[in-house]
Amino acid sequence: MKIIKVFIFVLVLSVVVMACTPYRTPKDPPTPGPAQEAPKSGLDTAAVLDTPEKKGETFVEITSSGFVPQAITINAGETVTWINAATINHWVASNPHPSHTGYPGSSSSKCDTAEEKTTFDACRRMESGVKYSFTFTEKGLWGYHDHLNSGFRGTVVVE
Repeated sequence: MKIIKVFIFVLVLSVVVMACTPYRTPKDPPTPGPAQEAPKSGLDTAAVLDTPEKKGETFVEITSSGFVPQAITINAGETVTWINAATINHWVASNPHPSHTGYPGSSSSKCDTAEEKTTFDACRRMESGVKYSFTFTEKGLWGYHDHLNSGFRGTVVVE
């Protein structure tokens, strides 16, 4: 009788422990603590960002706290490539939110049309590791944001 009581106690204790432990599939990233950035899901942006820049191409990393660097200066005709290094989706687009009309010829209305490649708008959610590139031909100061988190902002100065 004592063995049965011990067995039942161990069984109940096991069920309680399992019920209190959150289930995490292998694809779920660990939850970050208060002072640490979310992990990058194995994405090695250093391999992309720390290599010598291709001539006429500048990289901007999208992290869980915004764009890095937040402001860049390039020459007309050069390309900027944003890479999502965060674990959540982002969407690079010209200011203002949500019309994306700040850069000449850009508009969110061009997404999913033949003119999509001419607009400063990724036109879709960028999952972790996804890149978006845009070639700036117009000189000026061009603000942009994350369409999914419009508080994330950056600036491209084209000389």
